[in-house]
Amino acid sequence: LILSDAGEETDKRAVEIRRLLVSYKAGRPYVGVESNERFYMLGLALNSARIVVRVFKQGAVSDLSAHIAQWFLDIDIVGRETFGFPTLIELLSATALKYKSEKIIPTLPPAVIQQILGGGQYPQTLLRSVLQRITAERGHVNFTRASLIKAYLNRQFYFTDKPEVSVALNQSDTRPAYCLGRLFAVLEKIQKDALPGIKTTIRNRYYARASTMPKSAFGALIKLNGHHLQKLTYGQRIAADKHVTRILALIADFPPVLSPDNQGLFAIGYYHQKADIYTKKTEENEKNDNDDVE
Repeated sequence: LILSDAGEETDKRAVEIRRLLVSYKAGRPYVGVESNERFYMLGLALNSARIVVRVFKQGAVSDLSAHIAQWFLDIDIVGRETFGFPTLIELLSATALKYKSEKIIPTLPPAVIQQILGGGQYPQTLLRSVLQRITAERGHVNFTRASLIKAYLNRQFYFTDKPEVSVALNQSDTRPAYCLGRLFAVLEKIQKDALPGIKTTIRNRYYARASTMPKSAFGALIKLNGHHLQKLTYGQRIAADKHVTRILALIADFPPVLSPDNQGLFAIGYYHQKADIYTKKTEENEKNDNDDVE
């Protein structure tokens, strides 16, 4: 609700602000709205026979625009060029069983919306819910889940002056959890190259333990990788071994336990590395196709 004198200009601003308020839910950026007018936003929900206030925000429209712009920066991650920005319901459904919106924790949407509009830290429930689903689905880190984790971590890190999580693979990021996620993705790719058509990979068997208790998991994984390397061609083996060695050089020690935030970093490292691997593979295939045409 915009409190202002009635008139055509007010109607135009109301339309503009309405588009702004819809943007973050629809996954369609509409930011940069500059206005010092005040807005008042009230979100209500039914609870048995009572009406409950779920969201109440007030402030300057320009601040609201800046906070929504930050939301789109928060969720931006490699893959957006293919999938576009996800809607809010798509993102929150990634925390629920079988992506069913009715399975989303009821308190989660209003808590997230409060922080999107207010520029605060996202609730811990958001990260815990995403990590639980990833674990339950044996390491299924997809675009929407990676987007949510990046958003949560970067908003946390912003308030603690820690380095941000990048949009795509960052080979200069030496945080152990991030590097371990990268390493896990490379070990999985080696396994798939060594055993074409394999349906149950290390992701299915080891992701949960590797992302929570890496010290107890990676000894077995690296030993298993030695067997996989022997099944590759000489050229593949040399390239794969160099890739593993480069990442291992960034890891001083394997932590016995990873905190939830570091489990999130592990997931991002895993997602970034997989995206990079398959992007390069696609580029190589396209180059080979072009060479064939020539």
